[in-house]
Amino acid sequence: SVRLREEARRIRNIARYELKRFRQEQLTKQLADRHKSGKESNLFWSRTKRHFRKASASLRGLISPDRESSKDPQRMANLTADYYEQLFKEPTVMRPHP
Repeated sequence: SVRLREEARRIRNIARYELKRFRQEQLTKQLADRHKSGKESNLFWSRTKRHFRKASASLRGLISPDRESSKDPQRMANLTADYYEQLFKEPTVMRPHP
């Protein structure tokens, strides 16, 4: 019974390894073939084209820090730029004197 379980576990591990290796080979092949012309690349692009749409931005408005809603694209761009400038500005570090 113990030998049977060990043998089953060994076979299961071999099968898992082979499946993992097969999937890795398939992924590598698909990644290599997707930029080549042919059936493989057509299959890839036919599956992904639904994610690329000609559409406007899904952002319809922003709320400014003073809680005012804005739908003007220029004002939205300015609000966004101000937000990210503030977010990524160099931090001020106060070091205590030794």
